[in-house]
Amino acid sequence: MAAAARTPERVVIFGGANIDIAARAAGPLDPHSSTPGRVHAGDGGVARNIAENLARLGSPVALVTAFGADADGLGLHERCVGAGIDVRYAVFSQHPSSRYVA
Repeated sequence: MAAAARTPERVVIFGGANIDIAARAAGPLDPHSSTPGRVHAGDGGVARNIAENLARLGSPVALVTAFGADADGLGLHERCVGAGIDVRYAVFSQHPSSRYVA
């Protein structure tokens, strides 16, 4: 007897979508001088990260979050849509996007 095909359930995730910023000095820090280094910014937020990974695995996923009212928020929104995340329930706040520095 053949197993009936199941329609995958949609996963709905509530939580943050933000910009993660990682900075690394090229050498020892000198409190009296500028220090050269590198800065990398990428998409983050635990909920957004989980939603993206589930979408990559083929699961229908929706993210309920707030995007900032700036270029970072618009970019996050576009990249979520591009990754296959349903963001129809997300809102754009009047505040800047959240950013976290590591």
